[in-house]
Amino acid sequence: MRTYRHDVDEKMMARRLDRKKTRGLAAVDRTLAEKSPDLDYHLGVALHSYHQALCTAWALEDDVTVTLARVKLTELATTTMARFPPAELQIAIASYLFSIFAHGHDRSVVEQMAEVLRGRPHQDPPGRTSFPYVHPLTDALTALVLGDDERARSASVATHNALSDPATPPGEHAEGLPHAVDAVARRDEAALAEAAEHTIDLFARYHAPTDEQRSGYNSLIHSELSAICRVARWRGMTPPQSPYILPMDL
Repeated sequence: MRTYRHDVDEKMMARRLDRKKTRGLAAVDRTLAEKSPDLDYHLGVALHSYHQALCTAWALEDDVTVTLARVKLTELATTTMARFPPAELQIAIASYLFSIFAHGHDRSVVEQMAEVLRGRPHQDPPGRTSFPYVHPLTDALTALVLGDDERARSASVATHNALSDPATPPGEHAEGLPHAVDAVARRDEAALAEAAEHTIDLFARYHAPTDEQRSGYNSLIHSELSAICRVARWRGMTPPQSPYILPMDL
C-alpha cells in the first residue's frame, strides 16, 4: 500500500475494493445500461462508485483496477453528456465532480466536459449550498483544461478571495488550489510544487482519523489537485509526485 501522511485503514480499504470489484461496479454498469437512470444516479451512485474503486485501487497499488475505473469514468462522462442537456449539467457539476470526471483516461472527453461547463452560472442545485469558493474554482479548473490561461488566472484570484469569505469553514483544504492553477497557467514548476505541498498538508490534516471517524476513500487522492497536475503534464511540465496526486498520463 502507498504511504500516506495520515493513517489509512488498509484492511478496511481492501474490503471495500473487493466489494466493488465483485459486485458494486457490475451493478452500476447494469443500471446504467438497462434503466436510463436520472442525473442524480449518474452523479451520485455511479460516479462515486467508480471514484471509490479508483481511489482504493490506487492506494492499494492495484493498477488493473485503476485502469478499469479510469475507463469507466470516461464512459460515464460520455454517457452523462449525451443523456442530459448542458443547462442541467452546468448546475449539477461543480469543481469536485468535474475533477473526478477529469480522472478519466480520455483527455478529449475531459476537454469536452470542460467546454460544456464553460460559462456555467454560479448557481447551486435545489436544496444545496456550496461554499463561496466552489464556483470560481470550477471556472478556474475548466479554463485551465481548455487552455484559457487568462480566464484561469482571473478565476484563481476570485477563488483565493472567496476562500476568505466567512461562509468558508476553517480547515478547508482548498487554500493552495488557486495558487496551483496560477502556477500551471504561468508554467512555473517551483510554484506548483509549493502550492501542491501546502494543499497536501492541509488535505492530510483534514482527513486525519479521529476517535469518531476513520479516513474514507476520498482521503486517498486529492481530485482537484490531481486535475491541475494533469494539465501541467499536458503542457510538458513535471508536477510533484505524491500518493495524493494521481499520475493520470503516465
